[in-house]
Amino acid sequence: MKKTHILIAICVLAVVTIALYALTAYHPGGDTGGTTGFKEFEEMELNPQPGYIGVLEDRIRGDPDPYVREKGIATLTSIAIRRNETDQIIPFLKELAYNEDDDAVRTAAYANIGLIRLNYPLPGRGTLTVTVDGRIAKGKNVTVVATVTPTVDVPDATIGISRFDTGLYPATEPVIQTSLQARVPKEFRFGISLNEAGSYEVPVAVLLSWDRVDDEYLEKAIDLTVTESDGTYTIAEDESAELPP
Repeated sequence: MKKTHILIAICVLAVVTIALYALTAYHPGGDTGGTTGFKEFEEMELNPQPGYIGVLEDRIRGDPDPYVREKGIATLTSIAIRRNETDQIIPFLKELAYNEDDDAVRTAAYANIGLIRLNYPLPGRGTLTVTVDGRIAKGKNVTVVATVTPTVDVPDATIGISRFDTGLYPATEPVIQTSLQARVPKEFRFGISLNEAGSYEVPVAVLLSWDRVDDEYLEKAIDLTVTESDGTYTIAEDESAELPP
């Protein structure tokens, strides 16, 4: 599917961007204390001691030099990934991503959260089921029924049909924004006018955003065949993808 290919390209670009960030987190000349601060981080990364999380978080909070703080964030993330302790630093990185005034430090926090999610993807937190109601035939209207069930409260959810091929036309609003309760299935209905006979792909997409950093994308594609007098449909295999922040 075209959308799937685009999403794959976006994910690849995100991986490359984050990798480049990790390689260039060191800013020569940016450390107001000469090379001492960076050397300290390098030594800590080579031989992290117990309590490294608290030490690095305090340094990142307290140092006036944004370059030192960026390097500290990269060091903290690198050690936590290697030691499988990323859950312990995510709240701190999110605090920086939400509240930090310095653009470079805030961007570093977002980028390192992305790096963690690449190494330790979040488990799925929602499911999507799709059916089609109504008679399929040229000139008729059918209803796509999408049922979404999240495992966590979702304050910001977007559900809808992400593309209409030529020959199909939305008979209702194609996209709905709402909130969802954990473990409570919610049904959404979208009308489609079948204006022309043909074979179509109808992508039903869901974006679940449970905070300002983490979200989940779900998609199911309906393969729809419309003739002059009748038609059929099948639901393609589940597809899901994480957007870059």
